[in-house]
Amino acid sequence: MKKFTPLSKEQMQDMGIKRWQIFYTSDGKDGLKAYHLIMTETEKADDTIKEIIKQFMPMYKVEGFRYKIEILLSLSDAASFAANWDNL
Repeated sequence: MKKFTPLSKEQMQDMGIKRWQIFYTSDGKDGLKAYHLIMTETEKADDTIKEIIKQFMPMYKVEGFRYKIEILLSLSDAASFAANWDNL
């Protein structure tokens, strides 16, 4: 199996990633749980998500591996979105 390796700064910039942080915590009897907080350029968000999924594809061969992508908004983006809710 291919080893998961972090991306270089150049690769991250090409993908539109401004910052990538990883946090670990216990997942009880299931071992560890990792949270990847990935900050992207708004205009490249769709392409960035596709590239992130590609990065994790080799991990599907690991028994018990699973992941979930959740989109997080900054407070200002969320407030702007909420203010325009009726116009959607």
